[in-house]
This record gives sequence, structure tokens and C-alpha cells, in this order.
Amino acid sequence: LQFASPGILCPIGSGLALVWIVLFSDSAIGEKPRPVQVLAVGLIVLGEAIVSVTGDHTNVSVLTMDDIREQYREPQLLAYFGGVLIW
Repeated sequence: LQFASPGILCPIGSGLALVWIVLFSDSAIGEKPRPVQVLAVGLIVLGEAIVSVTGDHTNVSVLTMDDIREQYREPQLLAYFGGVLIW
């Protein structure tokens, strides 16, 4: 979690899951979202924007581009991406 604060990532990750479910429910299973669900998605997106703007943006460590490139070459991350591509 060196790239972003968990205080920002956790709400966005969990909130966006609900947003995607409502947005793709019509095309995936043919179920149109009700107006209250669309309103809920709007409120979630608004909350996500507020968290993104007002959340803690400080990082303990400062990473250079070389540090980031080195992390993307680690075997664990390469195995993860390989598994995603195979899946």
C-alpha cells in the first residue's frame, strides 16, 4: 500500500463493486435497476468523490519511477498477472 492510503482505497473498492453491479445488471442479466438503486449509485459516486478529494493523501515513503519499475518486476506480481491472463 505504498501507492495510496488505505483510507482512500477501501471505500472506493467496496463502493465501486456495488456501482458496477447496478450499472451492468441490465446487460448481464436483463434486470433494469429501479430508480432508488440509480439514486443509491449516484450517492455512492458522490461519496467516493468526497473521499477522494478530502481523504488522506500522505504517503510515508517517496517512490521514484525506478522503485516502481523494480516492484513491477517482482516474481509475485508477474505470477499474479500471468494468472490473470491465463484465467
